[in-house]
Amino acid sequence: MQPPAATEHAPATPDAPATGPSAGETAPGSPDDQRVTARRVLDPRVVRMVASAVPLDVFVCSDRELAVDARPVFGEVHLLDPAGRPLQLDDEDEGPGGLVTHGDPIAGSLPRLGAELGNMRVLWALGAEHEPSLLGSLGPGDVLLSEASVAELEADRLGREGDRELIDVGVGAIVGPGLLRPVIGDIFDGEAPGAATAESPAERSDAELALALERSEQLVERLRERNEDLEERIGELRYALKARRRKGPLARPASVLRRLRARLRPIYGVRLGLLWHHHPRNLKIPDRYRQESPPSDAPSISIVVPSFNQGGFIDRTLDSVLDQGYPEVELIVQDGGSSDETLTVLDAYSDRLAHVHSGPDGGQAAAINSGFRRSSGEIMAWLNSDDALLPGTLAYVARYFAEHPEVDVVYGHRVLIDTDDREIGRWVMPAHDDEILSWADYVPQETMFWRRGIWEQAGAQMTEEYRFALDWELLVRFRDAGARIVRLPRFLGAFRIHEEQKSSAQVETVGHGEMERLRRRIHGRRVWGRETQRAIRPYLRRHMILDKLWRLGLIRH
Repeated sequence: MQPPAATEHAPATPDAPATGPSAGETAPGSPDDQRVTARRVLDPRVVRMVASAVPLDVFVCSDRELAVDARPVFGEVHLLDPAGRPLQLDDEDEGPGGLVTHGDPIAGSLPRLGAELGNMRVLWALGAEHEPSLLGSLGPGDVLLSEASVAELEADRLGREGDRELIDVGVGAIVGPGLLRPVIGDIFDGEAPGAATAESPAERSDAELALALERSEQLVERLRERNEDLEERIGELRYALKARRRKGPLARPASVLRRLRARLRPIYGVRLGLLWHHHPRNLKIPDRYRQESPPSDAPSISIVVPSFNQGGFIDRTLDSVLDQGYPEVELIVQDGGSSDETLTVLDAYSDRLAHVHSGPDGGQAAAINSGFRRSSGEIMAWLNSDDALLPGTLAYVARYFAEHPEVDVVYGHRVLIDTDDREIGRWVMPAHDDEILSWADYVPQETMFWRRGIWEQAGAQMTEEYRFALDWELLVRFRDAGARIVRLPRFLGAFRIHEEQKSSAQVETVGHGEMERLRRRIHGRRVWGRETQRAIRPYLRRHMILDKLWRLGLIRH
């Protein structure tokens, strides 16, 4: 695909006056000057190319068709007439983008428009008559689509300032950041348009590619932050809708039924997913748990503890690992820069930890990734800084892996504890089912261990865009990589319930959005709630049977 031929600027002659509107244009000040005729000086492809190459916020142009075409791409579009005055788009031109115009005429004062746009990144696509006025208005992130050629812009000294460069695109020139050339070249079938400045991919400098990569990473990060904000907002709206429904005319009877059902569910219903089953009572650990011994050739185990302001619990978390006496344990703490007593507690354990780091990070997944990059164990796990392992867990898990080399991932049953280490419930898990991971995640994260080999096959990192469903997303990747996953018949870990707990605080906001997004990724479409409920019903029935048998004492773990 080749770009259209460049537009040449003819000198002034008696037959071609240097000033005044050309044929088909409306003279400024006439009754019809609120419409822009088809004064086509740029191809819409070029606008879309530049918009894809660099992050831009605003589009300013004097061509109606360009303005309408650009509205889905830019959040803000300014349409000006040839004299620089603002115009309104017709109703039939309405599109998904926004249109903002200034109330006062701005003819002859484009620098003032640039000042009003502030720090916003602007794509300017105006006529050649405005380019001298724009010289002082181009910000460091702005891009100018010019009618002039590269040679003319060089002569007028409109380019080559800072990291800007000039590119001949066949319809004029582009002045903008240095990363434009690779992207525009890729869109034009791998060849940068313009013979004078074209470069093959092999000739692009490392600096240009590094700048393009940096800008791309910045754009991805902004999109990720925007997506997280939207997920939180959706969760807040969902929670507000539930609260409003509870205030209707049937709110009181419905509230009574909900409370009754909530009281009966821990006794007669499904207990998976419930974080409180009964009043606190002393946690009883079978003696055989403490008598567990590791295999003779004990495999090394790496455990990463991500932490942030959990100074009231982290000492009990570390003790639950170190007090097991496992001979080959590598304990790594990644703290996100806690402002409470966490660092004081960690100082007391410094000689027993393989590595400790405290400082700002990109969230829990980023902290876990940093910790695992420093680890070397054959078996891997992470333990949140408010949870705990039950006695004998490491020896039990190591022995199982040694006796079952075909197994890649294991997990077990869960104990629910309060802030004082008292038991408030238990999750008795049915046998593992790979299919259930396509619909929901009930795997107790603090009980999960895996081999380093399957970790590397699945990408060797946590997906950092997830903050709530990161363990579910990892399990799905394990499964898709061919891992054999087994639920062990033993209580392995304790999950602490408290007011500032992440799972409780985020389930109504970030949690629902991430779970819906993960289901959409797995199934390739939107998955409705009732469909999920039908899919997980057999799994929950198996749980109810095992849970009742355990509570009756007919089976033990």
